[in-house]
Amino acid sequence: MKRVVQWLQKNVGSFFQVHKSIKAKIFVSFSCLTIVIATLISLYWSQFTINSTTSALVDSMEKSLDSSLAQVENAVEDVRKMHTTLIYETTATDYLFDQDLRAPNKDWFEKYNQVYSSIRLMTVNLSRTVLGTGIFKANGETCTIGTTSLPKDTHLSKEIRENPNESVVFSLEKDRGERSSEVMRYLFVGRVITENDQEQAVIITRMNDAIFERVFEQTAYPGGFILLLDSQGNLVYDSSPGELQEVKSALIARDGDETQYMTLSHTSSVSGFRGILAIPNQYISQINATTYLQTTVIILVMVLIVAVISSVVTNKITFSLKRLSENMRQFGTEILPGETVHFAKIDSSDEIGELNRAFLRMTDQIHWLMDDIRLREEQKRKMEIQVLRAQISPHFLYNSLNTINYLAVLQNVDNIRVLTMSLIDLLQGAVNVDDQLIPLDDELKYSKSYLNIQRYRFPQEIQVEYQISPETLRWKVPKMILQPIVENALIHGLADTQKEKRLRICAYSLDQKELICTVTDNGVGMSEERIQQVMRQKNNENKMRFSGIGIGNVDARIKMQFGKQYGISIFSQEGVFTTVEISLPVIEEKETGNNKGGQK
Repeated sequence: MKRVVQWLQKNVGSFFQVHKSIKAKIFVSFSCLTIVIATLISLYWSQFTINSTTSALVDSMEKSLDSSLAQVENAVEDVRKMHTTLIYETTATDYLFDQDLRAPNKDWFEKYNQVYSSIRLMTVNLSRTVLGTGIFKANGETCTIGTTSLPKDTHLSKEIRENPNESVVFSLEKDRGERSSEVMRYLFVGRVITENDQEQAVIITRMNDAIFERVFEQTAYPGGFILLLDSQGNLVYDSSPGELQEVKSALIARDGDETQYMTLSHTSSVSGFRGILAIPNQYISQINATTYLQTTVIILVMVLIVAVISSVVTNKITFSLKRLSENMRQFGTEILPGETVHFAKIDSSDEIGELNRAFLRMTDQIHWLMDDIRLREEQKRKMEIQVLRAQISPHFLYNSLNTINYLAVLQNVDNIRVLTMSLIDLLQGAVNVDDQLIPLDDELKYSKSYLNIQRYRFPQEIQVEYQISPETLRWKVPKMILQPIVENALIHGLADTQKEKRLRICAYSLDQKELICTVTDNGVGMSEERIQQVMRQKNNENKMRFSGIGIGNVDARIKMQFGKQYGISIFSQEGVFTTVEISLPVIEEKETGNNKGGQK
């Protein structure tokens, strides 16, 4: 009981906080939707059941009434056959048509006994249907078997007189002392026998009252009744005599009130019998009430089942969500450096599990980025200290180099003078390497100054060939893009070769829209893998090099400044040559209103 109360408190509490909990939203939505659907289905089922029950009840009433009328018809037909057999298939004919009045003799007694025996045998065979049979001759003679309640000649209806030689069904009112049973009138089957249009005799058979009780006892419904009327509209049988007389009279008069009773009336086309079967609407309402009660119970049970299933399903669905929410809430708190956060494990393989795994990957990346930022900040501080320690003023360096150059001039030492001037030019170009655009002519001077310095380093002379289109000299290019390429050609292409070292630097344009600069050496060449490695290398950490600018850095600068359609391409064959091609937009000197300039 305690667990049930706790469960109700937990789930009912969530119900009243729908706007705060996704679990409550799912629970309420799922429950309401399921309950509405279940209620609609149950109501449709109950209405369908009621309609089906009512239709089945009407069908049952029709079948019962038709069956009862058919049994009465069969009983009457048996009597009709008995009359026909008695007249045409026995020796009764001589007796029936003998109208002479004389004293009984042996011959008369023989005929009478034959007729009597035939009537007695037939009456015994039809004892469940026939109560008695009598023959009334025109000369006054009679022959009767069974009941004495046979009508006299004066009681015969006009219908039997109007239909000679045919068996006619008629009824007579019972005596007052015999009206306590359900059978209200005597039922007879009579036949007038004629010859030459002269009435010879009348055969009358009284039907057994028990046949009606036997036929109709299973037809009536609780609280209802069944009536049987003859062809003249006289009430022959009443399953509940003395009750509901006004209702019955109205039904007999075909003016029944269907608000209290559901009635069904059938009339036989053979005998003219009319059967009326009535069922109180209260009986139908009780059946419908049972259906409604069953529907209500089903709905309540379904509501309870839905509530339990909804709770289980929502708990299962929101369990992973709740853990994910806890993980996010825990990650949202302040995390100290080096602190390890332990997240709740979610083994679900659905979208929530995938979301949690993505969240964990994101947290790992954030932690990695935080550690990387801390490491970079620490390295940055160390580098700032090192820069402060090693910082030398460029003006001091220029002045010192100019002093050396002046001494070389005074002492006529040309090689020192050339070397010093080349170094001064390189230092001027290397300072503030940014997006500044300079004429190609100036960029070539930096490369020439670098080559002048490197001539004293390499014992073997380097043959340098320049193929520069004159119009390209004034075109603008980014600063320090050729020197790193030339330096790479010397160090990686020509330094390790023993053959004659050759270097060719070209600049040209095929369409006056794109500037092509190439640096070709006849050194060791590069493999495709090495080319990819060089293109990925942004900086050179070799302390023997003049600058730390790599080919990849130059390519990235060009693409960033002018677009991805420009940049560096490398073509090489191992042991033969290496060509580095630089593609740039053509930028005239007059078009450079800013660092990037304008494209022609």
